[in-house]
Amino acid sequence: MYRIGVLAEEKMEGWEYEKKIREFCSGHGIFPELKTYWDQETFFKQIQKSEPTSVFLALHGVAGLNAAEHLRSLYPRCGIIWCSDLDFSLHAFWLRVEYFFREPLNEKMFEEGMDVWLERRKAFQEQGALQHRADRKTMGSNENRWSHFMKDQ
Repeated sequence: MYRIGVLAEEKMEGWEYEKKIREFCSGHGIFPELKTYWDQETFFKQIQKSEPTSVFLALHGVAGLNAAEHLRSLYPRCGIIWCSDLDFSLHAFWLRVEYFFREPLNEKMFEEGMDVWLERRKAFQEQGALQHRADRKTMGSNENRWSHFMKDQ
């Protein structure tokens, strides 16, 4: 299940993004747990209790940059979609943000960003499943080696 946090500066803006995300996800058969925040302090306290799979950041100026950096330091695998009034695209690249857009945001940009987010989340899930299978296979082969060693003794 996806747990998506929306961090916006204003309540109405946050609710609008939450509505758009919900509509996009339901159109793709995904029904995430969505929570919207307007206060960074509350947001960061809450996500330490329940790690988000993704975050939609809609913060202006350096506040957005600071939030993106802090979020990435806490959760390196968390998906981030970042919307800002300033061009932090290079910073977004360095922070491995799934999608960055500059305001004003239009419907096409939003859909494109959500499509990229969904593709990357699916890839992370597949990569995680493959890694899990590889770990189990390796663990099994190590157990077999150990049992053969014990038989030789």
